[in-house]
Amino acid sequence: MNLYASNIDSQIKGLWCENLVAIYLSSLKWRLISLRKKIRNVEIDMIFKTPRNQIVFVEVKSVTSKYRILHRWTLAQQLKFKNVIEQLNVNLKHEEIYGVLALVAYNEISFFYMDET
Repeated sequence: MNLYASNIDSQIKGLWCENLVAIYLSSLKWRLISLRKKIRNVEIDMIFKTPRNQIVFVEVKSVTSKYRILHRWTLAQQLKFKNVIEQLNVNLKHEEIYGVLALVAYNEISFFYMDET
């Protein structure tokens, strides 16, 4: 399937990329907790629990090149994502939530952890 053909609907492309990321992370024994969860007006694509009991929020973007991410995920979107994680971490005493960006470019997945700073 050529995801980057102009006739492929962006919603279908997004679902396909989310599926690809979910299958990969599940193969690492990460357990999927939730899909497309709304938290404080921010939609989190996927929420996983790792084998070390860490909670990880995953934002999935399909790109033609990982260098084009700023065209697909604006600074405002990044800040909202990061703020939700920071606010939830303040309220949790026993667990910490991490943010991960998963970029899917031509069936290849790259992962980037959100910076704590």
